[in-house]
Order: sequence, then structure tokens, then C-alpha cells
Amino acid sequence: MDVVYICRDGDNDELVYSLRSVVKNLAHTNIWVVGGRPTWYRGNYVEVVQKGTKYENGRANLRAIVGCGDISDEFVLMNDDFYVMSPVDVVPYYHGGDLMDKIRVFEGFGARSKYLAMLWDTMHILAYHGSPTTLDYALHVPMRMRRSELGPLLNYDASIRTLYGNLKRVGGEQIPDVKVHTRRDVVPQHDYMSSQFPFLSTNDRTFTAVRKQLLRYKLNEPSPYE
Repeated sequence: MDVVYICRDGDNDELVYSLRSVVKNLAHTNIWVVGGRPTWYRGNYVEVVQKGTKYENGRANLRAIVGCGDISDEFVLMNDDFYVMSPVDVVPYYHGGDLMDKIRVFEGFGARSKYLAMLWDTMHILAYHGSPTTLDYALHVPMRMRRSELGPLLNYDASIRTLYGNLKRVGGEQIPDVKVHTRRDVVPQHDYMSSQFPFLSTNDRTFTAVRKQLLRYKLNEPSPYE
């Protein structure tokens, strides 16, 4: 099964450690980068010009994955700031509980963001399709998908991971999100030094600290893609 990254432009130090983590800990066939390409990257690549917003670029990258017949039909979707911290043979499905609970949290902060609007749109689409579940699959962990089943979902301006997880009825285990944040008033801080889960994620503000305290020790061997 191939591992496929949707990637932004730039040199992308996060991707360096993410690739090292996949090579070290995740069973896979091939690795692909789709979207932007760091100058140092050596490997399979599908170019997608990153000219829109974060969400527009992400959707364009997913369409490119669907259209690339060289990528295995079943694949693992990765972001460049996901890390596999312990050996994994098959990526499990995880969710964060009911999507409405997440919406209430964001509304509780007085948020009126595009992201909140997208969450509501996702709920409405799931209702339209008569989905028996409304689980939140938009966690910062790898996710198994099929290209042949992903394409039709890209017509919706919604959380693709959450649509896929519910409409394809993948099930899975409920876990807290493993992304390391700085704002504890928004989401509890993930204890990345003693996590019980095999995956970890950072953002732009937390990557440097996580790299200094953990990644550079756990993932110190260069990958063949550097």
C-alpha cells in the first residue's frame, strides 16, 4: 500500500521527519509527494501548483491523487506534519467522537470561521446521504482510503476525511487528537513525550519544540528521500 503526502510549497523541515518516521515505522510499498516539492526531496512526485488557499490547495492535491493511476488504489493519506512514532503494520481508523460535539466546542469560543462553516456543511451532507453516524475523522493522523471511492466526495466543500469515514462506514477507535497545540484553552495539550498512540502531529508554532525534545532523537536516521 502506498503512502501519499499532500504537501505545501517550501523546504518543509516537518516533511523530513515525517518521511523518516514512515520509513522507520510504517509498512508501505511506495511513497508519493503530491502538491509542492521541497528542493531536497528525491522520490515519486505529482506536481500541483499551490496557488490557492490552504483548503483549495488541499482539494487540488486530493484530485491529483485520484487522477494518478500509478498510485495504489488503496493508500494511506498523510500530511507533512504527521509522524509515525512506533511500528505500525496497518494504519488503524481513528475518530474524535461525534462531530456535533466538535462544532459546539468551536461555537463556544464564538468562532465564526470558514472552518466552522465547513463543519456545519459536513453535517448537512452526512444528513443528506442518510449517514447513520456523524463521527469526526478530521484528526491529525494517517488515514487509509481508496482512490476509487474518494473522487466523488471531492465535489463537496466539506471535511473530506469525515465524509469518507462516515459514508464508507470505516468505524474505528475514538481517541483525543494527537496534534500538539499551544493554546490549551482551545484544545488540551497532547502529551507527546509519553503518548500511548503511534502517531503524532505538530503545527507551525510547536514543531521546533517537538523536534528539539523528541523528533531529532527518535528520528535521527536520514531517509532515502533526503
